[in-house]
Amino acid sequence: MAPFMLCDDCQSSLPSHDYIHDTEVSKNPSSTPHLQDKQSAEGHAADVQRAYLQYDEARQKAVLLVQRLELEMEAMKAYMAGVRSIHAPFRRLVPEVLLRIFTFAVVDADYSLRDLSSTPVVLGQVCSLWRELVCSSPHLWASIHVRRPVPGLNEAASRDGFSRAIQHHLLRSAARPLSLKVGHYADGEAVVEPLLLESHRWEDLTVENHAVFARLSDPTFNLSSLTTLCVPGVLRRALRLENATALRNYKGTRVNAFLPWAQLTSATLAVSSPRDCFQSMKRCQNAVSFTGEGLCCLRTDELLSVDDMLALPNLRELRLRSEDVRTSLAEHIFPHLTVPRLSSLEFGACKTHLPWIWHSKTSLQALQDCVERSRATLTSLTLSYVKIKSADLKELLGTLPFLEHLCVADEGGDRSLINLAVNTLTPAARSGRGDMCIPRLRDLELRMRWNPNCEKLTRLLRVRSVANSGALFSLTLRLHEEGWVADWARRDLLDLLPSLVVKVGMPK
Repeated sequence: MAPFMLCDDCQSSLPSHDYIHDTEVSKNPSSTPHLQDKQSAEGHAADVQRAYLQYDEARQKAVLLVQRLELEMEAMKAYMAGVRSIHAPFRRLVPEVLLRIFTFAVVDADYSLRDLSSTPVVLGQVCSLWRELVCSSPHLWASIHVRRPVPGLNEAASRDGFSRAIQHHLLRSAARPLSLKVGHYADGEAVVEPLLLESHRWEDLTVENHAVFARLSDPTFNLSSLTTLCVPGVLRRALRLENATALRNYKGTRVNAFLPWAQLTSATLAVSSPRDCFQSMKRCQNAVSFTGEGLCCLRTDELLSVDDMLALPNLRELRLRSEDVRTSLAEHIFPHLTVPRLSSLEFGACKTHLPWIWHSKTSLQALQDCVERSRATLTSLTLSYVKIKSADLKELLGTLPFLEHLCVADEGGDRSLINLAVNTLTPAARSGRGDMCIPRLRDLELRMRWNPNCEKLTRLLRVRSVANSGALFSLTLRLHEEGWVADWARRDLLDLLPSLVVKVGMPK
């Protein structure tokens, strides 16, 4: 046998031992003539031992060589990835575009400021370019969300992490207006006090913290920059902000809230009845957007009289959401309103088992009279868990010829409001485009728990989409569900979209 070659380049090799591979010798070494005496056998064993050690030394060197080669190869992979990423698409984005993306990631994301690993810090760890951009952009650090402590950490460690993160954000944000979310668990002087000292910079505040809430009503507390306030839950003590001259947006309850109502442009209030809703809108005379949430069961003393009329000259967006209502509400609200600039209307319920009741004649007549009396042009309509018949829905949409945006929210399924809306919006095959309901519809949004029928959506898009000479520009399918059901529905939805594109076809 030829010598065992270790390296072809340097011709390094190990001696070959043919007798080891000889089957007869390996089975019965005593049959070999030169091993008959003891001295010869011991000498031969010593030679084999030396060869074994020589092979073992070569094996160890080979193992070390393989490990070193693997490390070098991993380093080369990382280097090649870095070289290829030099011309990656994200590196071609100008700083202004990157900052816009970062703003969405930081301001709109619902992250919790628990320690120094907050969103701006994480963005700055991607590369030197991003780090320089993040550190030189104070507005990215002006969003501070303090909610729960980190699970598994003791209270002292969690509070220390909050304190360090807050100080870091306040330092980086310079003099920028602050957007704050302060939850129940942000207690402790080290956490709250630095925020209170910067109250003159507060612009957007969501507060559930007792220490911060107690200071809001202090007349000496500087809230000169506060424009948006959200107070979830019930106010157990009076909230007095009559001197908040910059306040324009409020979300919370009307009870125990003393605000400059006349200057609000947007109000989202918890209301319990049509009368409560009426009084709330009356306070917000100059509001551009009003949302009444939590309309409950009707009692005689909660109804409005015939003489109760309210004119809202600036109102453009009206949202009414019921809760635990077993009778129609449209007849008790719309006849009392005059809204000449109203362009967006939303009404419905929060739960499918207690939907918003729609009566065939009286509900439609109440809404139609309100629109005609106001001389308003509705361009956007949202129906959420509304119990309505197919003929009534067609009649409702037929009275809104200028509608451009329609949003429907329901469970989904064959008998759902979403299915009724899709059927109503799809003209019969014989009628053609001339008999089309709301012909100016540009945006259709469907919010559901289950996926819609693919064939029905296909027929709708073939007639209405821009790709087929229609007016429908966008279709939004949104799932509102959590847990494994959402994951299952989301996978089905991802399978549905390519199928729609193939069946509807692309623009010619």
